Amino acid sequence: MSRRLADRVLRNYEWQDPAGQCSPIEIMSRIYPEMFGRGLSAPSPESTQGDADVVDLGIGTYLRTDPEIARAVSIGVQARDLHYLRLPEVNQLVAQKYLDEQGVTLDPQSQIFLTAGARTAMTLALLRLLNPGERVVIPDPDYVGLHHVARGLGATVVRVPMRRGPDGALSVDLLRLIETVREGCRLVMITNPNNPAGYVWSPKELAALSEAIAEMDAVLLVNEVYDKLTFPGERHVSALAACDPSRSIVASGPGKAYDITGLALGWLAGPEELLYPMADVSFMFHIPMPSAAALYAAGAALSEPLRSQHPARSVAILEENARLAAEAFAQVPGFEFPRIGGGQFAFPWVGVDDVELCLQLKKAAGVSLMPGSAWGRMGRGHVRVALANMPEIHSRAVARLRAGLMRIDLLRSRRIAAPCPGAFDPGQPAAGSAGG
Repeated sequence: MSRRLADRVLRNYEWQDPAGQCSPIEIMSRIYPEMFGRGLSAPSPESTQGDADVVDLGIGTYLRTDPEIARAVSIGVQARDLHYLRLPEVNQLVAQKYLDEQGVTLDPQSQIFLTAGARTAMTLALLRLLNPGERVVIPDPDYVGLHHVARGLGATVVRVPMRRGPDGALSVDLLRLIETVREGCRLVMITNPNNPAGYVWSPKELAALSEAIAEMDAVLLVNEVYDKLTFPGERHVSALAACDPSRSIVASGPGKAYDITGLALGWLAGPEELLYPMADVSFMFHIPMPSAAALYAAGAALSEPLRSQHPARSVAILEENARLAAEAFAQVPGFEFPRIGGGQFAFPWVGVDDVELCLQLKKAAGVSLMPGSAWGRMGRGHVRVALANMPEIHSRAVARLRAGLMRIDLLRSRRIAAPCPGAFDPGQPAAGSAGG
């Protein structure tokens, strides 16, 4: 029996960009071989050392679920109500969320489609929208899954580099992005707040991007799963409020903001014209619908006062965890820990080989970070630090990080580059670059 992977899957393992960067799967497999890279010939042997005593600071361990959510799931389970289930009240709660928080009116049944997680929602949207060879524009860096699915469906993916400031912070290069869109595309995909950089798009930026998309008769798909996790001084504005409502789709869900990622529930929200065939497309491709337990959990999470209270408590923990991590990175001259706008991650600039740094930290200090290279060419020289950890776990991880940064060979032997705009950007055309 042939074990050859289908080409649409294989291309996500094997691509090389013009600068020679490996695929995100290969990069992530160096640090997390138990999770990624199973389609590669073999994991990196050094990456498996010490895994039994490694504290994860790259993906994160997440915060505790609110007891009200757990209670709602328990009640549903005890009622033995675990068959295929539709709870129209969950659609209504999602619609109420957008009305209260964004001033956007949505029909609960025709403009909201529930899925088994936000990632599933994004995949479903791409199945509905994309044909092989069509052009898709994604910022660099951005959520790796957007690139993977589009590439796997045969789209031509064009990455548009973000700008890197003197403090290492990445922000959208709006003019370059709009120019790329006007060269022609079927779809533009962004994450807001950005994963991994934590950048929060402004309403003006969204509106300007939307105008260019309308000129091309294209569609905007926005991953808004971190919408409730914005830091002080920032406000998330949905694409449904700031962009052309006839050609904008939002993928989101309560998993991140309410710490229920294990109970996969997400949704697509947008115009009925784009959403009406989603049930058919979902059935055709066996895309799972939300589980009964996930629906019970969402019903509790999206009801006030929990809808507002839990994310606010989470942001306070994320802020403190960011402060502790920033202190650890401040030990190394040349490292930069930019301000975070939103989301669950920090994306500090380290200015050295980020993959090698993460490997050495894992082996020498028993703490894992995610190499920035996995998220795009503009992620090179950065590492991703997960902030969604309970304080006791985060403190232990940061203590190991502090110790490791002081003794690993890479930082003693190599000069750290200044985080000037474009640093570690090989300057190759955006088209075909690696990332995610």
